[in-house]
Amino acid sequence: MNDTAFFFSHSNQIKWYTAFASAFREIKKGNKVVLFVHGEVDKECAMQFDCYDEVIDIIEGFDMSYLHPIDRTTRIDNIILELEKAIGENILWDSLKIDRWARATENTGFVINYINHCSTLIFGLIDKHRPVFGLGENTMAIYRLAYYKMKSLDIKYLSPIGTRYYERFYIEDSLDWLWEDAINLYEKFSIKLPKGECHDQAAITFDNITKKNAKPGAFEAFKGKQSIGYVPIWKMPFISILKKIIYHIQKGKKLVQENNIRSLLEESSFHKKLYRFLWNLYSHFKYSRLVLKKIPKDINYSTYFIHYQPEYTVDSLGRFYADQEFLIVNIASGLPSDQYLIVKDHPTMVGLRPPRFYEHIKKNKNVLLVHHSINSSELISNSTIVFTIVGTAAIEAMFLGVPAIMFGKYAFANTNLISCCTNFWDLPGLINRKMFEKLDQVVVSKHAIALLAAKYNGSFPGKIPANADEIDTFYNDRKNYNLVKKSFRNYLIDRILQDEL
Repeated sequence: MNDTAFFFSHSNQIKWYTAFASAFREIKKGNKVVLFVHGEVDKECAMQFDCYDEVIDIIEGFDMSYLHPIDRTTRIDNIILELEKAIGENILWDSLKIDRWARATENTGFVINYINHCSTLIFGLIDKHRPVFGLGENTMAIYRLAYYKMKSLDIKYLSPIGTRYYERFYIEDSLDWLWEDAINLYEKFSIKLPKGECHDQAAITFDNITKKNAKPGAFEAFKGKQSIGYVPIWKMPFISILKKIIYHIQKGKKLVQENNIRSLLEESSFHKKLYRFLWNLYSHFKYSRLVLKKIPKDINYSTYFIHYQPEYTVDSLGRFYADQEFLIVNIASGLPSDQYLIVKDHPTMVGLRPPRFYEHIKKNKNVLLVHHSINSSELISNSTIVFTIVGTAAIEAMFLGVPAIMFGKYAFANTNLISCCTNFWDLPGLINRKMFEKLDQVVVSKHAIALLAAKYNGSFPGKIPANADEIDTFYNDRKNYNLVKKSFRNYLIDRILQDEL
């Protein structure tokens, strides 16, 4: 009997998902991969790869005239209501709030008809083919619904995720990014550390982080990249300015021709792009007048790192704390009277947030807003507590022996010095407990190396792309490409397809 796998993708993933599609097809002759994409352009892109046996454009046949106003009382299809009843969770509206395509228009009726159209297609094919597994990204509402549909049928939906610290990757089968294998190993390793390769790699990584101020490998992929919102145009080479102007003019014309809801996110005219660019520059100018360039001496402080937003980790994994202005107010008000809260923004968001965002934060008397260029490791190492929703700043704090409080139920939210706050009413008491947490360096090192060893041992060989710019490099590096393919093939045989082979 031949097996079918459903892959769910759009633009960036299509090319590098070929490693996973090829791995599945090579396990048994006749295995097929059905790829779901989002729009005509993505379908044309996917058709050039022979590892996809069928490519389905989920918005084909969708009436784009729904862009015109529709009654807000447009009904959700019964198949979604039935799915919510079957899994015992209300999933639609939570999924929509993190979907960038749904956010592209304020036309509620349009979005509902879009969801109904795509869900009817996807659910029908899942019921018909009963794929052995699904694989894909999980930031689009329609693909999240596919995850829950498969969950209701006890079918795994897999997502490949990089480890950050190693050239290895995880296979997650939960939207909550639980790192289940790694966390189970961490609990075991924190009692008795293993000897061998994973211990040695963990020890080297720990030493690099704590002594050499090294950042996770994934961050290196973004090194030197800045949001256009705060790159002064007078500091850019003339040829770069000219290329950007030509690129945006051509892109605007192309977007008008596309039958793709993604086009709603892009300005279709040059003057709108220019307006956005100038607004970003103005926002950065205002921001630069509000921040401190140096940390004041002789003060006690804790730190909160503002997250990039909108972003899956914040808006989904940290869903109840996604209003970061509100979160900062509550953290600041829960600190002891001798404590300041230093707040640092994500570098790629500077110039993109409205000045009012920073002005509101600065109204808190014990909040100090600092420039994004200030060294994060220095901030962390000198903090009393590090606060983050789901950021890796908490792990860095744990490695440096600094207590941390997280607000999202992420995998490492309760590991040694890291605690998860699940209730604002409990926050002041939790802060006080963290203030007096015993910091034994031997224990700190033991738990840090245990977590790093667990991340290594619970992952698979091969480096997957951290961003779109790395996709071509990944695809052309056949040694690494084949290593990822082999790792995924072994994973499927060991975990997913035992009964099928």
